[in-house]
Amino acid sequence: MNLKSYLKYYISSLFLSFSILFVILLCSVISNPEITAPHQEEISKNIYLPQKEDGFNLFLTFSEGNVENPFGFFLINFNPVTGQIATAILPKDFELLNSSISECFKNNGAKKTVSDLKNQLNIPIEKYICLHRETFEYIMSFSDNIEINLPKEIIISDKFSIPSGKTVLNGSLAFELMKNLSKNSTDLSVSCEITSEFINKIIPLFGKSTGERIFTHTVNNCLTNISYIDYDNFLKPCKFLSELKENPAFSIVILDNKDQNIENLFNF
Repeated sequence: MNLKSYLKYYISSLFLSFSILFVILLCSVISNPEITAPHQEEISKNIYLPQKEDGFNLFLTFSEGNVENPFGFFLINFNPVTGQIATAILPKDFELLNSSISECFKNNGAKKTVSDLKNQLNIPIEKYICLHRETFEYIMSFSDNIEINLPKEIIISDKFSIPSGKTVLNGSLAFELMKNLSKNSTDLSVSCEITSEFINKIIPLFGKSTGERIFTHTVNNCLTNISYIDYDNFLKPCKFLSELKENPAFSIVILDNKDQNIENLFNF
């Protein structure tokens, strides 16, 4: 056998050996599906599918220092099924059962105000947070600045004003602007837009170590009925909402309890 014939025979034998080995491995994989992928139950555990019961309503207030006298009242609906976070601002004179929302909060506190609001609007409200300046600015320190379009110039003081048009706000300026806007009911929509953008900035932080730090700081330093064990309940729907779309939160103004948005957005 000459060299050329020998090489041809050797290559053919090598190719045949690899072909047989490949067929053996393929048959082994087909007969053992566990090798190709995890069990379906394991896959299900790793995939979050939003459920109706994962949604919740949150009552949120903003105050300068005294939590008993907030300047901003908000209802926030987290709905991972629809992929939206409705952020609604309520005016200070929003009517509850026996008084305005601001009077009820000042005289009776957060728990009673939430109870009256639930009964008045006939919606579930599971949680509340009374956020003050220090915590708001702490949260904002972990996120990008807020960008909004101001419809008009806002005068903060004799020496400082914010011109109309596109405006970039850090935590301190955003809070100061909301406090200033709360003095005029016609500016509620701008204050609500700031709040919805605030939510859009912090939602992506859930699932990261930063999100857990923010959550812990808020629970420790604010008046709230949220506890540490709620973090896991918030984590998956909030992470899902942030990954589903870039800005899931949007703003609306609710002037009275007859507003149709209450039924459409805050009832599950």
